[in-house]
Amino acid sequence: MGRPHILLIDDDPFIRSLVTAMLRCEYRISVAIDGMDDLCKAVEDPPDLVIVDLEMPQWDGLQTINELRTSEKLKLIPVMVLTANSSRQTVVNAIKKGADDYFIKTSLSRPELLKKVRRLMDLERQESIRQAC
Repeated sequence: MGRPHILLIDDDPFIRSLVTAMLRCEYRISVAIDGMDDLCKAVEDPPDLVIVDLEMPQWDGLQTINELRTSEKLKLIPVMVLTANSSRQTVVNAIKKGADDYFIKTSLSRPELLKKVRRLMDLERQESIRQAC
């Protein structure tokens, strides 16, 4: 089995490049520029984790989370929100919609991002083991 697969959804090319650079040594990264693009990519090649920006034109991160959570094939994939909006209400809304964790863009650091990604990947592995039993 190859490296775990992360789908990164963000409309900002700088953020996509930055996050990809932070994770590419340990993970296979695919990128999408909005939620519609991401849903097609996720169905074609289901990721082990989705990292999604909340504020995107066309189809935002909350819509993306909703679509992932209602898809039979994708509903168990962990989702991390990546957002510039650090308001408590924004984070609470994302968690209520089904996000498993969040990261504020202004505090983005490789060690912290890797820590959160590894934790979510481990939770996914544990869930897979429980379902197999």
